Amino acid sequence: MSGPSATFTVKSRADRFRYRPTCGRFAVCSRASDWERNRRSKRAPDGEQDGGDLFDSDTALTGVPNLAQASTHGMKQIRNAPGDLHGFTLIEVMIVVAIVAILASIALPSYESYLRRGQAQEAFGALADYRTKLELYYQDNRGYGVAGGVDCANGPTAPSWSSFVPSDSQYFSYSCVLGADNQSYTLTATGARSSSVGSVYTITEANEKGTTRFKGSLVVGRPCWLARGDEC
Repeated sequence: MSGPSATFTVKSRADRFRYRPTCGRFAVCSRASDWERNRRSKRAPDGEQDGGDLFDSDTALTGVPNLAQASTHGMKQIRNAPGDLHGFTLIEVMIVVAIVAILASIALPSYESYLRRGQAQEAFGALADYRTKLELYYQDNRGYGVAGGVDCANGPTAPSWSSFVPSDSQYFSYSCVLGADNQSYTLTATGARSSSVGSVYTITEANEKGTTRFKGSLVVGRPCWLARGDEC
């Protein structure tokens, strides 16, 4: 003799199906009824926290939470949290601007000095090269130019470089002034572009180097080519 049938639903993440057991004996159906009551009374652990029960009561058989509902609940919490999304305050912006200004005041002079030192190498190389050429010219002409003249290497057989305009010159212009007895001269390199402006270097037939202006300021008594600081 068969007893009444018990119907209950079993859910999983993939699908749902209905399980209809057949009670052949009253004891079996009684145990099924007890199991059904226990199943319905189960709750997810801490289900009432953070917005309610995240478990479907029909999934208590398998103990698998409703993941889609939990994910949606978490996204709503993120979107609805006004204290987590805010912009910068005026004080914070002012602090950042002040820090940037301090860093710029330190970095820009250092960068300018770096450019000046690099460009000065052009003048140092060209002055040394012209001095060597003038010494060779002196060996052939017994002087650095025609007596009574102004420009160096201005003899009848003036070389092509006597214009003192190097083909690779970028930052300096060059000139050479002949001494009164054509036995001396002064070569000068004057800053003309970029960070070299304000620097003037000289060299004589005796290989005496000098700096007459540096960083736009007049320099006196410096028997060297200044590149970094005010001291040789």
